[in-house]
Amino acid sequence: MTIKTTEEVITTTQEPKTNTYSVHPPIGVKPEGDIDLEGALDRLGDTIKGLLKNMDTLQKNLNKLTEENKRLKDALGITESTLIMNEDMEVKNGH
Repeated sequence: MTIKTTEEVITTTQEPKTNTYSVHPPIGVKPEGDIDLEGALDRLGDTIKGLLKNMDTLQKNLNKLTEENKRLKDALGITESTLIMNEDMEVKNGH
């Protein structure tokens, strides 16, 4: 019985390293940020302008509703008074 042994030669080629990663960078390497600060600040400014515009609209609506509420109370003769609770007005046993 004869046993033949052969040596297999494996050659590898190493690809050059690049700064692009498929999903995550290697451990210990911080990802490079694609930061567009000017664009981000512009979008933030637009968002704030829109928010302030909506707040102004809401304030106008609130003022109109407050005036209408006051007008309706005057027309119906509704007066507001502060309720002061006495001992006999205390809620007992949930009733």
